[in-house]
Amino acid sequence: MSNSMRQGMQAIALIAVMVRMMTSPVARGETIAWWRFEPGALTEDSSGNGYSLTNTAALSTNDVPVYDPNGSTGSVYFNGAAVMRTLSTLDLSGHTNLTIQWFMKPQTSGTAVYWEQSPNGATAGALASYLNNDVANRVEVLQRLTPFSATLAVTSAVPAGTSDGRWHHYAMTIDTAGSPTNLAAIKLYIDGVLRGGHFFRGSSDGNPVSLINDYLYLGARSSGAYYFTGYLDEMRISDEILSPDSFPRPETIAWWRFEPGALTEDSSGCGNILSNTGTTSTNDVPANDPNGGTGSAYFNGSAAMQTVSTLDLSDYTNLTIQLFMKPAVSALAIPLEHSPNLNTYRGGVAIYLNNDGKGIQSLQTLNAPGTTLIAESDPPGGTACGGWHHYAVTIDATQTYTNATAMKLYIDGIYQGGQRFYLNSSGGDPASLLSQVLYLGARGGSSYRFTGCLDEVRISNGILSPDTFPRSRTLAYWRFEPGDPTADSSGCGNRLTNSWAIVSNDVPVFVNGASAGSAYFTGSPSASKRTATLVPLCLAGYTNLTVEWFLKPQTTSTAVFWEQSPSGGTAGSLASYLNNDDVNYIEVLQRLSPNQATLAARHAVPGGTANGAWHHYAMTIDTAGSPTNLMAIHLYIDGVDQGGQLFRGTSDGSAVHPINDYLYLGARSNYSYPLTGFLDEMRISSEILAPEEFLCARPKGTMVLIR
Repeated sequence: MSNSMRQGMQAIALIAVMVRMMTSPVARGETIAWWRFEPGALTEDSSGNGYSLTNTAALSTNDVPVYDPNGSTGSVYFNGAAVMRTLSTLDLSGHTNLTIQWFMKPQTSGTAVYWEQSPNGATAGALASYLNNDVANRVEVLQRLTPFSATLAVTSAVPAGTSDGRWHHYAMTIDTAGSPTNLAAIKLYIDGVLRGGHFFRGSSDGNPVSLINDYLYLGARSSGAYYFTGYLDEMRISDEILSPDSFPRPETIAWWRFEPGALTEDSSGCGNILSNTGTTSTNDVPANDPNGGTGSAYFNGSAAMQTVSTLDLSDYTNLTIQLFMKPAVSALAIPLEHSPNLNTYRGGVAIYLNNDGKGIQSLQTLNAPGTTLIAESDPPGGTACGGWHHYAVTIDATQTYTNATAMKLYIDGIYQGGQRFYLNSSGGDPASLLSQVLYLGARGGSSYRFTGCLDEVRISNGILSPDTFPRSRTLAYWRFEPGDPTADSSGCGNRLTNSWAIVSNDVPVFVNGASAGSAYFTGSPSASKRTATLVPLCLAGYTNLTVEWFLKPQTTSTAVFWEQSPSGGTAGSLASYLNNDDVNYIEVLQRLSPNQATLAARHAVPGGTANGAWHHYAMTIDTAGSPTNLMAIHLYIDGVDQGGQLFRGTSDGSAVHPINDYLYLGARSNYSYPLTGFLDEMRISSEILAPEEFLCARPKGTMVLIR
C-alpha cells in the first residue's frame, strides 16, 4: 500500500472518529445545556455544546436570585408575549438519567408553559413544566406518554403562591430506566426539598418512553399559547441524577433588618415581606450588630407585625432564629411566634419574655394545649434594662426525645441551655415545623404585646455555630458624665442607681477620649455614698474578661471600690480592694468560696494612696486557665503589668467562673469599707485586652523634673 493511500485511509478514519464524537451523546456527568441569561449573552449556552437560543421579545434584567451559587448577574424576563427557542434541536435521545434545574420568579395566575420540548407537546417522550395547569398556584413537571397524553411526574404547590415576588429553585430528576412501578422515576424538588415523585406509565408494552431530539421552547408553547409572565434564570440540563444536596437552597430564609424607609422588607431575597400595625422606625440600634444596621423597629405595647403570606418552615429540619432585642416590659410578652397561637398549633416555635417570671424562654408546641420548653434564662441586664442583647435559638428537628440539646438558647453568644423534644404521642417523633404566618410583637397580632425594640430578626437554614453570633465586646462602661452619670455607655443597659454624693469635674487627663466627669465617694458608710447596678450584671458564661477603671484614692483605710455579689459572699465573684491588710496596696481578686478570696495580684499604689494623682488600673481574667496557670489573673497599673496569680480553684482543681449578680461601687453592698476618692471610666470587656487597648494613654507632659 502506497504512503498516499495509507495517509488517505488514516484521514478517513480520523474523520469517522470525529463524526462519532460530534454525534455521540454528552458524556455522563456533564452539562448538556446551561442558559445563564447573563447581560450581553442572553441567548448563549454556557455548556459549550452550542444550544444557543433564538429570542422574541424576552428581556435581559439584573433581577437575580440571591442564593444562586454561580453568582448570576442577570436573568431573562418574559412579559406574557415573549418566547425563546433553541437554534437547533436539543438531543436528549440516548440519555437515561437527567436533571433539569432552573430558578423561577413567576408573576402570573393563568396556565403557563415556561419550558417544553417538542412542537406543541405533540411528541411522545417530550418533557415539560407547567404552571397553574388545572390547579392555581401549582407547578407540574411531566413527560409525554403519547401525543397530548401526559405522564404526570408531580404536582406541587408553588411556595407562597405564584405572584409572591420571590425567586425559588426548581429541579426535575428523570430516571428513564425506572420501571412503571417505580414511583421515584420522576421527582420534583423546590428549594432543595423533595415535593414528590411519580412513576412512568410507560408505553403499551410497559416500558418507559425514551427521551427525544427536538426543539426546546422557553416562555410559551411553540404554537404561541400558554405564555409565561415572570423571570427565569440559570436553567441547566445535566446528564445524571444530581443529589438534592447540590441544589441551591436559601441559607437565609427571612431577614428583617428594619432599616429606615424599609421597615417591612425582607433582606433575604425570599420575599417574606411584613405587614405593620403601629410599629415605628427608630435609629436606636445595637452597637455590636456586625451588619452595621442604621435602624430598628419599636413596638409600643399595642403594635404588631406579621408576614404578609405564610412562612413555610415545614420542610426544614435544622434552623437558627436570631434577633437583637431591647425590651422595656416586665409582663408576659411575645416578641416572636411562628403560629397563630402556640397553644393550638403543634410544631409552632416562639420566644417568650417574662413567662411565669422566668425571664426569656424559647418554646415549641408539643400537642395543644401544651408547650415544650426549650430553654429559659434571665436576660442579661433584666427585661427593662434599656439595653440591647442578642438572642439565638437553634433547632435540630431530626433529634430524638433522648437528646437534651435538640433545641438550644444562646444570649450574647453564650449557651444558656437546651432541651429535648417532647414526642408526638403517636409516632414518637419530634413535632415538625409549620407553614404559618410569623408574628412579631404579639401573639396573633393581638395579645401578649411586646414593648421595646427588635432588630436584625433572621431565620437561617441550618444550625449556625455560636462563634458566628454577635457578642458585646464591651459589657458595661460607666463614664460618670454630667447630665446622666448613671448611664451605661456600652449599650448593654447596665445602668447604675443614682445614690452617690457628688459628680465631679476632676477627671484623669490621660483617658483615651475626653472625660468630663467622675464619681466622688465621700467615705461615709450610708446609702447615699455608694452605687450599684440596677439589675444583676451578667458575667456568667464569659471565660475571658478585662475590668478597667481610673482611681484617685484619698484614704489609708481598707476600702472596696468595686465588688460583685452581696458582701463578697458568692464564689466566683470579682472585687478590687484598697489597703486590705497592707497600706498603700491595691488588690484584684476572685472569690473561691464565700468570704474566701483567690488573690489575683496585689501591688503598691503608685505614689501612695493620698498623693492626689489619677492612675489607670486593669484586671484581666482567663477563667479557662488551669489552677497551675500563673497568668490566669493579671493586674496592670497605668498599662504596666504588675504580675499575675493562678486560680486556686475548687476542691477538684477546676477554676471558679464569674457570676451573675449586682455590682457595687464605692463600698460593699452593706455599705461597709467605703471608699474616699474619685472613680472614673470603669469598663468591663468580654475578652482579655492587650495593654495598648486599655482606656489609658500614658500620662503626657513632665513626669519628673530634676534640676
